[in-house]
Amino acid sequence: MSEPSPYTSQERLWIALSDLFLDTEVRWSLPYVARVAVEEEFSWRQVCHILDYEVTPVLAPNLYDIAGEWAGFPDDWLLAQLHQRSGDGKGQRELSVQLYDALEFLHGHLSKIPNARLREEESRLSALLKFCFEPVWTRLGSFWTWTRVLAQWSTESVEKSFQEGVRSFIFRQLVYAGDASSFQLTENWGRFRGFLLWLDAQQDADREEATRCCEELAYLYSVSDLSRVPRGRMVLDEIAKRGLTDSRVEALLREPLGGLYRDVESALEVWKELQALRP
Repeated sequence: MSEPSPYTSQERLWIALSDLFLDTEVRWSLPYVARVAVEEEFSWRQVCHILDYEVTPVLAPNLYDIAGEWAGFPDDWLLAQLHQRSGDGKGQRELSVQLYDALEFLHGHLSKIPNARLREEESRLSALLKFCFEPVWTRLGSFWTWTRVLAQWSTESVEKSFQEGVRSFIFRQLVYAGDASSFQLTENWGRFRGFLLWLDAQQDADREEATRCCEELAYLYSVSDLSRVPRGRMVLDEIAKRGLTDSRVEALLREPLGGLYRDVESALEVWKELQALRP
């Protein structure tokens, strides 16, 4: 059970909405903002009013500041500013139509989720959104960080979150230039779903340990000269620590990693070079 918040419902929503005005990628904050709004029982109409009449007049200048805030506004400063100017500002919209559309969709989606599961669903949606804006998921620097998050749940629950909470509005509004196309997104999901199904089949294994094992072996796909850099020996040490046999390593390179990264033969060649480092 989470600790009670020291803030009022309005203050919690102010703090959440402020993330949308940071000088960074704000789309990833959308599930968090929507979850706070639903948790505090604000209707979509109320969210829009607070965003347009209270938060935007105070924080919009950050959108145009060359050295704008990107790490997060200090709560004490933010709340002081908003309390001081609450009700004084005229309604204005500075955020994109796409952000409003996505936030409305997520607010509607999370409104259908039981309160006890809101944070769990937010966590899944946040991880999935990280993937959806990258044309090739496996090139995302934090790919395995977010994969570990999603590996906590069954394929069925993750797929439900993807299909009902992400896919439709991503396809409709948030496929910006440079992001994954609808075709690429569908292909990425199919490959990632295969990995989750493989995890489901590891009935006697720890899902987190199985995921971390695959994460370590993924270096054989992503670093072609692995045997010539310190990371190579670290991978060998991890393989030995986990008690993986050579045949098990080769099997994992084929399935499930082959489904994610495709070029199995190249990875097996890197593995042969790595084996030569052993005494």
